[in-house]
Amino acid sequence: MRQYYFILADSELELIPSEIVNERCVLNNARARGKAPEKILLDASHHHPAFGKIRESDRRGRPDIPHFFLMLCLDSDLSVQGRLRAFVHTRNNDVIAVNPETRLPPNYPRFVGLIETLYEKQVVPSAENALLELRQGVTLETLVSALKPDEVVVLDTNGEKTDSFAEKMVELKGDRIVIIVGGFSKG
Repeated sequence: MRQYYFILADSELELIPSEIVNERCVLNNARARGKAPEKILLDASHHHPAFGKIRESDRRGRPDIPHFFLMLCLDSDLSVQGRLRAFVHTRNNDVIAVNPETRLPPNYPRFVGLIETLYEKQVVPSAENALLELRQGVTLETLVSALKPDEVVVLDTNGEKTDSFAEKMVELKGDRIVIIVGGFSKG
């Protein structure tokens, strides 16, 4: 039976960078949430005033994209059938492996809290029942290689246009298909 591995690549999911940990907007957001500033996710909607101090700021701080990606993957028919595994690869070469049994909170602030806990504990909720697991220092190439795919599909804005993605998937050979989607808003 064919298995699909969806990877959100270079996603903009990261904790607050050290360059802006003491910025007013970051401190205010951390204080309001009762957390240390270095333990919260960078989010453009809350921390935009500090973005002038970090490089590539136009594409950073978008945890909403991985949230949306994972909600779509985990609610898909393929996932329900046990034929889809989802992974989130970040700009800092962190990989979040998602157990297909995971039911993510549809509420975005709860998702943010869950990912912050994951960065703190490396596994959520526990090692015995890992629904989300954080692996640090894993490049995209290493992740793809570890999945041992028969085919790799990279979705690219400059790629071949198609009217039916499903038809293209049927044409692929093999039982292990990796599909890579960019996890950033620009570039």
